[in-house]
Amino acid sequence: QESCCGILYNLACDSEYVKARIVEEEALDAISISMVLHKNVKALQQKACRVLNNLICEETLDAIQAANVPELMNVAAFNFPSECNKEACFMVNTLERMARI
Repeated sequence: QESCCGILYNLACDSEYVKARIVEEEALDAISISMVLHKNVKALQQKACRVLNNLICEETLDAIQAANVPELMNVAAFNFPSECNKEACFMVNTLERMARI
């Protein structure tokens, strides 16, 4: 699952179209389930947070909010502050900024 997060992270760097396709293929569900089932695996939480941040764009905003991604990232940040707090803060700040637009 860590490897899958790494692959998705790299794919999501390309374009908003690719980000939207990843989300349409239910990657958010897979990542969310992995984060819940493996909440004590630091490397997975860190990679999941990174890929989730990479997936943010206008086209994926509603799905990210519906999947409760910020809350999952906050839990990861609480459990692994040095590894996930920066990513969780980035997510919250980005969502707030996008909501104002």
